[in-house]
Amino acid sequence: MAEQSDRSHPSRIDEERAAMPSLSPKSLPRRRRIKWLGISIASILFAVVVIGVLALTAFRFRDPELKLDSIAITNISLSFAASVNLTLGEEIRVRNQNWSTFEIKDSVAVLTFLGARIGENEVADRGTGVKKRSSRREAVAIEAGPIDGTSGDGANSTSDAVEIGAYAYVSGEVSLLGVLKRRRSGSLNCTASLSLTTRAVRNLSCR
Repeated sequence: MAEQSDRSHPSRIDEERAAMPSLSPKSLPRRRRIKWLGISIASILFAVVVIGVLALTAFRFRDPELKLDSIAITNISLSFAASVNLTLGEEIRVRNQNWSTFEIKDSVAVLTFLGARIGENEVADRGTGVKKRSSRREAVAIEAGPIDGTSGDGANSTSDAVEIGAYAYVSGEVSLLGVLKRRRSGSLNCTASLSLTTRAVRNLSCR
């Protein structure tokens, strides 16, 4: 009897082992499941934060900033008809605020007198690139047409000065990773008083 009991005992153990369910993710201890769940949630939250930061910084397309660094009269001539012909030299800074290169497509700098356009030129050549998060200075020479130096609206006879307007516009394309492309533009509008005798520029105001 004892020998039969000993012989049957191993078979019962084998049957019990065979009846045990195989180990699966659902059968992991509760603490381990909670641990992996916490890691998964933390990873998802981290990815959301990273994507949000990139969307507000690198993946955000911004317009370029334009600033008039300097303006000066480079040439001036007076005619017998009390009109003035002059050439202005402007230095315009184009600042790219994007994390990708800004390629200039169209640009223009315009001089106005009494609301009329008297001269214009390009700010930069088409295809000029401004590197990411950097500025580029462009020298612009504008030859203005005749200005009536005796006009009471735009000229001051006592100080021999004329009031002019200077407008600049730049439009281009920002390409992100060579996939996302957006058109962005910036403008600058200034007024100044030019002395025809001293060639001084006064009361320069830009917005």
